[in-house]
Amino acid sequence: MTTTNVPNVAWTPTGFVEPLESAVLAGIQQDINAAFGGNLNFSTTAGSLTNATPQGQLAASMAAIIGNVNDSFLFYSTQTDPSYAEGRMQDAIGRIYFMERIAATSTTLQIQCIGGNNVAIPVGAQIIDPSNNIYNCIAGGTIGPSGSITLAFAANITGPIPLPPSVSTYQTIPGWDTAVLLSGIQGQAAESRAAFENRRGLSTAANSTGSLPSILGAVLDVPGVYQAFVYENTTGLPIVQGGVTLAARSVYIAAAGGDPNAVAAAIWTRKAPGCGYGAGNTTITVLDQSPGYVSPFPSYQVTFQVPYALPLLFAVSIVNSAGVPSNATALVQQAIINANAGQPNALNIVDGPQSTIGAKIWASRFIPSVSALGTWAEGNVISLQIGSNNDADAASALAYCNGTSLNVGTLFSGVISAGQTISVSNGSGIILPGTTVITQVSGSVGGSGVYTVSMDQSFGQINLVLQSNTFSSASWTKTNCTIVNSIGPSPDGTNDAWTWQRSGTASAYAFQGIGKPPSTLAYTFSIYANDGTGAFLAMDLTDSTLVSHAQVTFNISNGTVSIVPGYIGTGFTGIAASITPAINGFYRCTLSAVTTTDTQVRAAYSGNSNNVAFDGVDTLANTTIIVFGAQLEVGTAAQTYIPTTTAAVTNSVIGFSTADETSVQVRINQIPTAAPGNVSVTFV
Repeated sequence: MTTTNVPNVAWTPTGFVEPLESAVLAGIQQDINAAFGGNLNFSTTAGSLTNATPQGQLAASMAAIIGNVNDSFLFYSTQTDPSYAEGRMQDAIGRIYFMERIAATSTTLQIQCIGGNNVAIPVGAQIIDPSNNIYNCIAGGTIGPSGSITLAFAANITGPIPLPPSVSTYQTIPGWDTAVLLSGIQGQAAESRAAFENRRGLSTAANSTGSLPSILGAVLDVPGVYQAFVYENTTGLPIVQGGVTLAARSVYIAAAGGDPNAVAAAIWTRKAPGCGYGAGNTTITVLDQSPGYVSPFPSYQVTFQVPYALPLLFAVSIVNSAGVPSNATALVQQAIINANAGQPNALNIVDGPQSTIGAKIWASRFIPSVSALGTWAEGNVISLQIGSNNDADAASALAYCNGTSLNVGTLFSGVISAGQTISVSNGSGIILPGTTVITQVSGSVGGSGVYTVSMDQSFGQINLVLQSNTFSSASWTKTNCTIVNSIGPSPDGTNDAWTWQRSGTASAYAFQGIGKPPSTLAYTFSIYANDGTGAFLAMDLTDSTLVSHAQVTFNISNGTVSIVPGYIGTGFTGIAASITPAINGFYRCTLSAVTTTDTQVRAAYSGNSNNVAFDGVDTLANTTIIVFGAQLEVGTAAQTYIPTTTAAVTNSVIGFSTADETSVQVRINQIPTAAPGNVSVTFV
């Protein structure tokens, strides 16, 4: 039997153990030396084996081959252990649990496409953002009589592209005038090895019922769900957990990603009977179609939280040197974004798990990712701090922004000061990452007032109309009409609607003029209306010159657009309109348009009985309609109605904060996000 001096591998209680490659080389040299009678030289005169004699090279090559085989076997012997499996082997283990790795997703935007009636927006139509990212329409549609249609667009590359502040049309389609960003979901990188294994471990409880792990596992099994959080309140009183008030004896679920209907079904199939839902911003009706039931099936309301984005702020200080590359700032920003997503660093090492719902995030966990960028960064990170709206020293206020003018109404906490970064964490709008306070223009120092911010944009919801439901007040200018408080029911369930009545057949209307920045901005005028002796509501947006108009007329008897949106003059663009049923016979009617650069926008309405424009002649001298709750706001869609009296009112909670903390505590209704604009990098 042939023998060899090459050491064998070993199987031990800890697994496969391969011999040192130096021992393998020594064994091969002994075998070759014995085969050729001894006295062979395996080294150079310098004592190096790198440039060996022919027999030395032969031995070194054979040792390398054996070492490679042993290394490969060692690697694959670990791949049957879920804790070490990666790539294709990890995917195979996942399939045992009926799991698939979550693929990288594209940032998806909901876009209001504004243009002419019957203009088709096909699949593949393109828009572009200020960073030159291109998005393709993923479900085409046709613009209707209202002048707009909302369609989904996805970035043409996958990964966590931050939500842009605005978009514009990239592909010219005749009749498609404007693309307006309504909302969006940031894309995700492909699920990492660590994230996949964590989800696999949690999903093992999905086959059980009634426990929190079973709910969590079932939700994480829903395709597209990449984060989830479950908590229960077992007490008989409401409690505050992770910044959220949970109802007594309830279960709370937060889920990011996935189809909301599938998430709700997963929750319902695993939640114990009799337990309520603690809190949430999404309620879905789930039908019990178990065997034995026939239509109509029993139905249940399932409530859960789709977490709001919590923008994280970072301040990184690095030693400046000749070795710092020209794109160092971008490299640091991307390194932090990758680390926040649980992706490998520049050395292909995962420095930590993905930042998650309800987690405490330490600033120090991002230092290895920055240090891995190169020798210019390794050991040269002077400081790395983190911050968010959740910080104790952050300010919080009701505010809105037009252009670079930030209007702060009510200050809830803290002090606003120059240099603070502005962001939202309650879903009230999109703010351009990196927007900071420059200076205060007027108002109480550090409190309510007007501030200048660093980036030109519009965010925050506000009702600019004064006396929004006191139509008899002097805030409303009336022409050939009277408005009196009626006693009929209103859309809010009270008896606070108003009767608008013509005083003659001539042009009749009511309007308000509101000051605005000298730039073209999108505004939406909305009002609730019900028919009286007249069945038509006409609306108009114009400016102080009364030359350019955007107009529409609605049939408030059957809830249709009776005169399609149109222009007078050439100054206004992007017109759109909609009519939506409300309660007690009312409809909410809206008119949107992009204004001129005039410093005023006027919102007007009127009623009529023969389907004419707002300033048209009526056939009846005393036509009446019922109105309630007027609102004028920046943007292309009517948001939740905000009552006003003598001043404009906002309900958007804006946070003001700096990256000056060692950690951030994420609430259980938030998901932490990182964007380049919120990573400040200095070299000193």
